[in-house]
Amino acid sequence: MRNRTRGSRFLLVAAVLLLGLVSACGGTQKALITFDCAREVNKGLLLSVDLIWADETEKKEILLIGPEEWWLSDYRNKQLVEPQLTMMTLRGGCSSIEVDTSIQKEDASLIIFADYRGVVEKKFQQIVIPAGSVVTVFAGSDRLVLLEE
Repeated sequence: MRNRTRGSRFLLVAAVLLLGLVSACGGTQKALITFDCAREVNKGLLLSVDLIWADETEKKEILLIGPEEWWLSDYRNKQLVEPQLTMMTLRGGCSSIEVDTSIQKEDASLIIFADYRGVVEKKFQQIVIPAGSVVTVFAGSDRLVLLEE
């Protein structure tokens, strides 16, 4: 078991280094996100999650809109298309859902917004990660939590 843990850590470090190297070359930004979920999320409803690639200017605009207003905003519904916007839903009890995302964009970050029912605090519904990240995000009953970087 101990060797397996070392091997897993080695693979994780190698993946981070590879993603960082690829991100630094040619303008392609990448991130690998693994989602795990609490037994019940979002009061038993499906949880809408958006992954949004944004440069610094876009990031400021999107974070100003915030996760609460995001879902009905013109910015989301008229300005963005794949691969800049990836829409998904999570169900309670989900385990190890991997999303490998990339975009041809310089200096990009990945914004993760979740639409939790009855939650208005931004810090519980949004996460921002830099390009080249390999992370695990836990979708709790009422908040997103970044577990690993």
